Amino acid sequence: MRDPDELCALLVRSSLLKALPDPTRRALAAHLEPVGLEAGAFVFFQSDPGDALYLVESGRLRVFRTSPDGRDRTLAHLAAGDVLGEMALLDGLERSATVQAVEATRLWRLRRKAFLELLRTDPELSLNLIQILARRLREADHQLEEAAAGPVPERLLRVLRRLALQEPVPTSTPPGTPQRLRVTQDELASMVATTRESVNRALGRLETRGLVLGRHRGGLLVDRRRILALFPEDA
Repeated sequence: MRDPDELCALLVRSSLLKALPDPTRRALAAHLEPVGLEAGAFVFFQSDPGDALYLVESGRLRVFRTSPDGRDRTLAHLAAGDVLGEMALLDGLERSATVQAVEATRLWRLRRKAFLELLRTDPELSLNLIQILARRLREADHQLEEAAAGPVPERLLRVLRRLALQEPVPTSTPPGTPQRLRVTQDELASMVATTRESVNRALGRLETRGLVLGRHRGGLLVDRRRILALFPEDA
């Protein structure tokens, strides 16, 4: 078990909890429970009861939703410092998506009962939660717009931009170094709302332009700098 200072340091990395005063973070840390997952293991499934919030300490997770016809749509990838489970944690309703570990992952779990007690006594925690949920709602709206408008290569580029910003890049990385995006073509197809074949053709066009530098099992190599430069209005 980590000591309280280490757990508080983990909470500081969370966009949901970093602005909280130290006493509040320590109160939260006292209720955190460690959870270890191997690659392929599930945190929870769509329609499971919403009974806990999770903080990602290390590893990587895929968030996806299964449609009535059995098709999976990837919604997001999560990494160290991310938080998942806020919505179900607050309302106690079923999980709206499934979360699966892409690689060995370590989480810290905060159960709903303990979290609600803290919300009742700490208005600053409530305000932080409202802000992050509002931001995620805007991001979801933006993703829907991207998936519905424009040709496939343009929509794919915007998805690659979003993934590039989500993937951590060490500060010591030299400028111009190719960035690896850990995403499959099937996942890209669901994010772009098109077929795998269309994604494959669009990737070929982006390779010709030098924006995609290579494909490999489970990912892509991209020119991060050039892709980000294509969307200065989103910066």
